[in-house]
Amino acid sequence: MLVAATSNFFEYKIRVGYSKSELVNSVQEIQHPSVKHCLLFNGMKGNLDILIASDLPARTGLGSSSSFTVGFLHAINALNGELKSKFEIAK
Repeated sequence: MLVAATSNFFEYKIRVGYSKSELVNSVQEIQHPSVKHCLLFNGMKGNLDILIASDLPARTGLGSSSSFTVGFLHAINALNGELKSKFEIAK
């Protein structure tokens, strides 16, 4: 997973790349549910480039979605200069 800030050079404010590529101007337009709700929860508004890659396919029942969400929350917090504990992420 890669989460990086981008400039205002592009016509879109947020790019989310996974099995699809989403180029949107607001968090509300994002289709990926975990990405959308993590960004909304943390008050992120844009200028983000998010790349998601996984060795596990979706819907395997192995908890990959939950693991991704925890990792993504850690990445968002790190981008904001905050490091939260496991307990704080769980809350």
